[in-house]
Amino acid sequence: MWIYREHALDIYLFDGQQYRESNGSLAFPGIPVGELIPQYMRRAWQIGSSAALRQFESALKDL
Repeated sequence: MWIYREHALDIYLFDGQQYRESNGSLAFPGIPVGELIPQYMRRAWQIGSSAALRQFESALKDL
């Protein structure tokens, strides 16, 4: 489960009993989504969502 609030992304993984906070996402292993999503959400407010999305896609290709 991902929760975005106050310019931060919190990631939780279900362990069969409860959700526990995690540093990474199982859906995107090796990609620092907890850092990238807030960064590009802020960027979208600055330059617009389409431009920020293009920059985000470009950043993903560089990983």
